[in-house]
Amino acid sequence: MIDMPTHRDVADPGATVSVLVPTKNAGVGFKQVLEALFEQEFDGTFEVIVVDSGSTDGTRELAACYPVKLYSIPPNSFGHGYVRNALARLAVGDTLVFLSSDGIPVGREWLAKLVGPLADPCVAATYGRQLPAANADLTEIYLLYHFYPPEPARRSLRGQGAPLAHMILFSHVNAACKKALWEQYPYNERLIMSEDLEWSRTVLLAGYEIVYVPEAAVTHSHAYTLRGLFRRNFDSGASLRAITRDTMSDWLMQGTRYLVGEVQFLIRSHNSRYLVRACTNEAVRCAGFMAGFYHAFIPRPWKPYLSQHRYHWQWPADPEVRVTVDPIPVGNWQPSSGVEVLTE
Repeated sequence: MIDMPTHRDVADPGATVSVLVPTKNAGVGFKQVLEALFEQEFDGTFEVIVVDSGSTDGTRELAACYPVKLYSIPPNSFGHGYVRNALARLAVGDTLVFLSSDGIPVGREWLAKLVGPLADPCVAATYGRQLPAANADLTEIYLLYHFYPPEPARRSLRGQGAPLAHMILFSHVNAACKKALWEQYPYNERLIMSEDLEWSRTVLLAGYEIVYVPEAAVTHSHAYTLRGLFRRNFDSGASLRAITRDTMSDWLMQGTRYLVGEVQFLIRSHNSRYLVRACTNEAVRCAGFMAGFYHAFIPRPWKPYLSQHRYHWQWPADPEVRVTVDPIPVGNWQPSSGVEVLTE
């Protein structure tokens, strides 16, 4: 059980920035997330909104001890796009900041650095760096360094056609966007995951830019089992097939380059003992991704057992959706659709 702080204040009703955190059994690290949020030095006002989907480990009780707006949805209504649309509709601020419940902001200027580039009218969104936790192994350290390097970047698709995956990198683990653009382009509730990449593609093709801000970092890493790694990449393959124009040949080439870079990293850092683990992880990742990419050839009753999000495959198929199905009914979200107000 999580140790509870003893204070609670009233959330600011006039916030200009809304920090949005979806939770389910966030664990003991969630206290660090909340403490870091309320230690931010920010020239403005911000609110924190938490939408929980069935925690049983004390996450909701912990959140209720802080000056947050706390809501609850039934566990079986969770969907990555759905819960983020729900959070955004609850927001007061003109700027939406999405933060994972296990993403611990680094430093007291994290929020200011993340939202700063949004002052540019050409910029639709920003996302920050993800750093490995102290107990992360070297394969996870390399993964985060590969996708979230220390160098800043500015992404644009002006004058280009359908993008490849590396052209639309963006992550809701640690990101900010303009609420007005979210209202124009809400998140796709029909994707099993990667709704952030699909949204990135949409706004980039609309002529906006996305800025990667490595100075706005959070500590965030996972230690997946081989089964968990397969299931996550099964879902990733199913989603990304609908989002980018990468072919399986493109993905295999990217995977090969990634593995070569990982092997070189391990050898240079004198950690050759991780080579077998790295190769095993990448083989499992590739198998899961390929299975998801070609999931249309897999019998539907098998898919919940291959997926990290079993609920997604248990809804009736939607013929208008290229990849997946709706985990929840699509439509305008309202509190009456199952969101319970716990504190406000």
